[in-house]
Amino acid sequence: MKLHFKVTSDEKIFDIVDISKPEDGSPYLILDAFNENMQFIGVYILRLGGKNTFTVGRSSMNDCSV
Repeated sequence: MKLHFKVTSDEKIFDIVDISKPEDGSPYLILDAFNENMQFIGVYILRLGGKNTFTVGRSSMNDCSV
């Protein structure tokens, strides 16, 4: 499934979701989220900030709990 974050209308391009890159140049990751029926429910935007690693998982001990 391809997600579209831009739409064209009257030959103009509009952003559906405005996602800014971190101003400090730190690395980031964008993950799309789906429910058990494979319906799109949103996005996660993960920024490393000053960290070298981050964790993603089901535990509340993770940096991003999904």
